[in-house]
Parts: sequence; C-alpha cells; structure tokens
Amino acid sequence: MDSSMMFRGVSGELMRPAACFLIRKCSISKLPFHDDAEFINHWRNILEDNIQCLQIYNPDIQKAAVSALKPFISEYLKIEGVGKTGVADELVDRYISLMTGVSQFAKEGFAMALGSLPGFIVKGHFKQILFALIATTTLTGKASEDGKYAESRAQALASIASLCETMGVDVSGDPMNCVCADNINSIYDCFFEAMKDYTTDNRGDIAAFVREHCMYSLEKVTCLILRSNPEMFTKETCERLMCCLVQQSCEKIDRIRNIAGEIILRLVYSDDPSIPYIPNHQEIMQIFPRSDIVGLNWAAPSDIFPKVTELLKLDIYRYSVILGLTVSVGGLTESLVKHSSQSLTGYLNRLQDGVELSAFANTLLDVFKNFHKVDRVTVSMLKMINILVTYGCFNNMEEKENTFPLELLGLCKKEISKTRDIQKILCSIDVFCGLLSFRVEVKQKAFSQLLMFLGHRYPMIRKSAANKLYETLLMFDDLTPEENQEEILTILGDTMWDDTDMDKIREVRNKLSDLVGVARPKFVGGVKKASASSSTSKGDDMDNYKDLLGRVGY
Repeated sequence: MDSSMMFRGVSGELMRPAACFLIRKCSISKLPFHDDAEFINHWRNILEDNIQCLQIYNPDIQKAAVSALKPFISEYLKIEGVGKTGVADELVDRYISLMTGVSQFAKEGFAMALGSLPGFIVKGHFKQILFALIATTTLTGKASEDGKYAESRAQALASIASLCETMGVDVSGDPMNCVCADNINSIYDCFFEAMKDYTTDNRGDIAAFVREHCMYSLEKVTCLILRSNPEMFTKETCERLMCCLVQQSCEKIDRIRNIAGEIILRLVYSDDPSIPYIPNHQEIMQIFPRSDIVGLNWAAPSDIFPKVTELLKLDIYRYSVILGLTVSVGGLTESLVKHSSQSLTGYLNRLQDGVELSAFANTLLDVFKNFHKVDRVTVSMLKMINILVTYGCFNNMEEKENTFPLELLGLCKKEISKTRDIQKILCSIDVFCGLLSFRVEVKQKAFSQLLMFLGHRYPMIRKSAANKLYETLLMFDDLTPEENQEEILTILGDTMWDDTDMDKIREVRNKLSDLVGVARPKFVGGVKKASASSSTSKGDDMDNYKDLLGRVGY
C-alpha cells in the first residue's frame, strides 16, 4: 500500500486509520513477526507518520495511530518483560524531540503518544517524560503561539495522568520510575497552573479544552493517590483543587460548568476512595444534596446559579466564586447574564449581616486588584459592578467609615488609565454614574471623572457619557444643586457632544463643572498634540478609532 501511494490524497484518509487498526489487531493477536526487523520498522514508521500528521491532519487518524502504538510496542519491541536493547532510550528521546518541535500536529500527536507508552518503556524515563510534558503545558506569553498549541497542552495534561496511572504511586519510590514524594508537587503545580489558562484566538476561548482535560486529569491523579498512598494528599492540595473546580463551576461556558460540577459532586460523595480535607464538606453537602448527582443540570444557568451563589457564605470559596461569577454576570449571553445576575443580586439583598456584605465587598476588591488590566476579567467586572450598584446591593455601605466606595472608584480609575479600549471605558461610565448616589466625597470624584469623559478625544465616549449622565440626573434629582438642575440637563441634552470642535466642547464641559460644583478638569494637551501632528499620525488615529467602533458595533 505504501509503495502504491495509497496513503496519499483522499484515499489516504481511509487507508491510514485502516492500516493502524490492522497493526493494532495484529499486535493484540501476537502474530509471529517478532524476528522480522524490516517488517517491524515499517509498521513503526507507519504509526509514527500518522501520529506526526505531516501529510494529512485528521484527529481520528492520529488517535487510531496512538491506540495502536501501545500494543505494537508491547508485543514487538519487548523481550521477556523488558524492551529490546536501546529501544526505550531511542524511543523516548525521539518522541520528546518531536513533541518539543514547532509542528502543531506533531506536538499534539507525540504528547498523546508519550502518555500511551507501556510501563517497560517508561521505567527509568518517567522523570524525563514527565518534565517534558510539563514543559509542553507551560504558556510562552506569546498569544499567537499559546493559541496555536492549545490542543497540545490539553493532550500533555491528559498524558501526565495516563503516565501516573501506568507507573503507579509510591511515596518513597524512585522519581525515575513512579509518582513519589519528590515529584507529586510538580504534578499538582502543573495542573493548577493549567487551570489558569484562558488563552483566546479567533476561535474564542480555545484554552477551555486545556481546562477540561486538566479537570479530568486532576480527578484521576487524586483518586489514584488516595487509593495507594493517601498520606501524599495534603490539606493545601485539596483546598486548591476544590477552589479551582468551584471557580470553573461558576463560569460562562456550559460544558466547562457541567464537567466541573460533576467532578465536585463525585469527589464530595466519593466512598472509594474517600476524599479527606474537603473544606466545608458538610455545608457543600447541604447546598448540593446527593440527589443532585443525577438531578442537577450544571449546564443550565437557571438551575445552577441559585446554588453556587450560596457558596459565597463560605470564606474559603468566596474568592473563587466571585472570580467565576464575574465572567458570567458580565458576559454576553442573555440567559446566562439574566440568571447569574438575578442569583447574585438576590443573595446579596437577602444578607442581613453587614459583616458578610463587607466580606463580599472586600473580596470583590481583591479580585479587581489581582486582575488589574486583565481585560478578560476587568471588562466583565465593570459590568457586574454596574449591575450590583444599580440593584442597590451596596446601599448599606455608605457610612463614612466604610472605604469600599472610594476604593472601588480608585480601582475603576486605575483600570481605565491610559486605555484605548472603548468597551472598557463605556462600561466604566456606567459604574461612575452608579457611584454618584454614594456619599459626597465619592460623588465629587465620580462627577470629576464623568466630566473628563465629556472632553474625551473620542466622540463616542463624549456622547455616551453625556447620555448616561443625563439619565442618571433625571432619576436622582438630589445629585446637583437644585437651582442649577434644569440648566445642567438642558446643556447635557442640547449639546452636540460628537462635534469636532474640541475648544467648544471643553468650554461647555467647563461650564457644566461650575454648575455642578466640581473643579474643572485640567487639560493636558492630548487633543491639541494630536491635531498638530503629521497627517500620518492623524490617519493612524482615525484607523484606531474606526477599529474601536467596529469592535463594539457602533
């Protein structure tokens, strides 16, 4: 078939998986080709070519080749329980070299292949393979590469779990041969880092595949350890594991929520093995009774968010729940935003204890600080804060000694500082308008920021700020001096805020500042510098503005 070029073209898509299937069945059947080195090498080349996918990329062909690899190696590259001389060293080195190359499909294929190797090959090479796979899961920091290699990271995580199952666990064992005290922390650290992978490309949140494989791998390795050497599973590891799963169970992707939720319930109600150290174990069982194992649809926002918001009362899970809810409440899908926001606002408005509300607010600020300038979180955070302020969830925090409103305002200002992300600025306008209803000190600073937006370089920002401020002043008639209210509303409503004459715009804005009773914003010369720059700079500026408008559909 090879000499007849039947592995090429359209026919190759049919013949390649068929050849891998034949090799697998021949290996399982122990057909007597053991002494024919040329025959065995030819079969090996066929399998490796299909794993590498140089001519045709088809995930089904790749999986067929990997499924045939283990029985083939176990039968034809093994002599009396050990590998043929030098085969293990050569095989491991070659596969690691191909996995660490630049080919996307080769990385993915040989990451799978390394996880499927039989124990006699891995023995003595466990540490080498393990750390090569861990290196494959590590992000480079380059968005183009991280998006391109997401599938290989996912397969590497699955292979780490497969290797652990193949070689077993021994707390005092040799790190070259098995999972032991010397490498267990590296394995868990790799998994927990992978749970933070939110790489996106033109396909969207492509790292969802990584987190999905990671959650399954975490469950496999944890159960494996607890069945053989439970003393290796620490309280800290259990806390990190549960917090990661809880966060994923609150996020916006239905499939990820479903996987995380099902794993949580399997761990909470597991008897073989029993999972020790689960934080607030009894409270979780009260929120999610045993019947939820089969009766709760984690993918349905209407079913799950009323339950997960109850986890906010548990200190250890509060940060993870808020982080997960942020991208759901501030998301785009109507049903997701509706049910997640209703559940969250309903929970907060039911709180009778000011201590619990303060704990929620302080944790919210911690999340905001820790994800400063991380647009995936902060844009959604601004949307969520606007919803919470609109529904009056923080009305009980207006006391002078409470620093939450001021800290929140300061974080919002810091987040939009020097940004050109129009979506983020528009979301912040809603937050600043909501903060106008707080005490005088907060109101004055929020007004100052909104007045700065009225002189922004982008007409859309000026117009949106004016419209939102007009609506807010109509709703709350005690935010401005009573004698100036009508004039302020007239100016906001009648001024053409998208006018190109910035001197005229700033003059109107300064008049508004005087009427409101807020110091006039200081002009730093940004617009004049832009207008005085070369025609090339003007062109670039307009291209950027058009791009911003296009991204928000304006």
